[in-house]
Amino acid sequence: MSIKKPLNTVADVRDIIDSIVSDRIKDFIFRGEHKPYEHISSALYREYAPNNEMFPTHYTNIIRDEINLPDKQKEIVEKAEKYFRKGTTELEIVSDLQYHGGTTNLIDFSESFLIALFFACHGQNSDDGRLILLNKRKFASYNEATDSFDLNDLNRHKNLILKSYNKNHRTAFQSTIFAYPQEGYIPQEQQHTITIPRESKKDILFELKQYHNIHEDTVYNDIQGFIENHNNFKDARAYFYMGNVELATEEFENAITHYKKAIQLGLIDRWLYRNIFNAHMKLAGHYTQTADNYAAIARKHLDTLKDALDDKHLAIAQEHIDLAKTCEEKAEYYVLEANTYHTHYVQYMTPSDYQTEHRKEKLTHVAQEIKQGLKDLEDLRQKTQAL
Repeated sequence: MSIKKPLNTVADVRDIIDSIVSDRIKDFIFRGEHKPYEHISSALYREYAPNNEMFPTHYTNIIRDEINLPDKQKEIVEKAEKYFRKGTTELEIVSDLQYHGGTTNLIDFSESFLIALFFACHGQNSDDGRLILLNKRKFASYNEATDSFDLNDLNRHKNLILKSYNKNHRTAFQSTIFAYPQEGYIPQEQQHTITIPRESKKDILFELKQYHNIHEDTVYNDIQGFIENHNNFKDARAYFYMGNVELATEEFENAITHYKKAIQLGLIDRWLYRNIFNAHMKLAGHYTQTADNYAAIARKHLDTLKDALDDKHLAIAQEHIDLAKTCEEKAEYYVLEANTYHTHYVQYMTPSDYQTEHRKEKLTHVAQEIKQGLKDLEDLRQKTQAL
């Protein structure tokens, strides 16, 4: 079942969850994805999925039919055993492989809907995210604290829920728990899906950080997580760095294009918001200055008209007033855009009070200049119409 309703806050999401789970939230586990994928599937399943580029589809289907994923998982674990201390259980090995990005038949979930909601909002902003709810009662439960685990058990169960054996800080904070579907994927009829609108992602991320202490630094709280998070945003950071080059060479419009692409790809960075703010302010200043120059030319021709009415000078004055007004309107647009990014800069990155007040004062000053400039241009236009 898929649910798509207006969602702007964490409370909105919780209301929908409550409507699904009633008072049985402990029976559910949660998974967040920043865009809607075709299946909720394991990495091991995807090795043999029909869209695997290594094989044509008909070969892939034959391979999938011939391969037993639990047997394949046991084979991988047996090969990996030599890299672990003696006495390490198979569950510890498969958990550790999953933690380090290895190919397993595990699918990451969390016992916390807030953590899953972070992953649904964190990443690319060009797509809606989704929050997946899975009822553990649909799976054969396994408790790693009391039961001995053998991968051979996987052939005796349709599905399993496995608690992470890796007790590092990241899995603990993320309340990691694994779904182990024997067939490698979770059928749609066994899941509930809540769509997170892309336009709500930033506000929800801010709320998670501000009120629940859930953000990049706490979720990715070890070196493995840092690398994983950094790799997720390679393309976004590339656009950010290209924007920095354009900003340094005063190609402000190109810089803004690259910065916006980085934001679209999900990058949240103090310097990104600061730099896109600065690029907008530079363009606002440029167009304000250009408008002043056009207005000065218009005034010069109007002064000439004081001595003798001349259609040529009147036409030139009117033309430059129009050009000046266009520039002032462009400046006004860039100031409004700058204000938006200044808000993000303050809201998400909480810079020092000096930086915040300094930039806000600059925005207010430029906005007042533009407003006055537009008023002066209107006065000039009325003068030309009176002649």
